[in-house]
Amino acid sequence: MRSRRQVALFVLAVTLTLGVPMLVVALQNEPQADLTRPIERVEAQQLLQQTVEMAQAGRFSELCEAVSPGTGNCAFLLDGAQRSHQTPGTIAPVIIGSSYHDHPTSTPTLVLHLRGVWDDGRAYLSDFAVIRTPPDRLTSLTPIYWSGVKFSA
Repeated sequence: MRSRRQVALFVLAVTLTLGVPMLVVALQNEPQADLTRPIERVEAQQLLQQTVEMAQAGRFSELCEAVSPGTGNCAFLLDGAQRSHQTPGTIAPVIIGSSYHDHPTSTPTLVLHLRGVWDDGRAYLSDFAVIRTPPDRLTSLTPIYWSGVKFSA
């Protein structure tokens, strides 16, 4: 006669033996996010709004982590803006236009063209370029929107 422990171990072994491969197959058959799906302007505007809120609160590290697909580019843009004494103003930038870039050799990108004012009253023009990254997350290639950077496809 088998002990309860032996039965429990047997059930666990069978569950793992059969369950893990079935889980792997199920995950492999899970539909993948379509990163080429067009980005809606309202989605990009929402990301910009979140970015503006973080920037105006001075939460730059959080901004780079949350909004940028990689923190290196964000840190580079932030450093450049700080060296140039460019600090975001208290009023959110105005979207003065948008453009969509969808080339076969690059990631589809929606660019919001911005006009804003730094905290010292000087005006700037800048671009906020939005892409989809895995798993299906919107991020910005130019998250430091007040830096004056322009997107080039």
